[in-house]
Amino acid sequence: MKVTDPVSRANVERLFKNNPETAHEDDPFLKVMREKGGTPEFQKQMSDNMMALAYGIFLCFVSD
Repeated sequence: MKVTDPVSRANVERLFKNNPETAHEDDPFLKVMREKGGTPEFQKQMSDNMMALAYGIFLCFVSD
């Protein structure tokens, strides 16, 4: 069985499809990171969401 993580795959594709000189203007994700990434509220939101995702993944592998 072969499993491909679509998030990782999308990030790799993002690296190769964008012009490095204009990626921060062309890529929607990088654009949001550039515009909002420096605000404390956005940083907390991203941190909370990453922790929730990590916990959800952890629960998938915990045995009863």
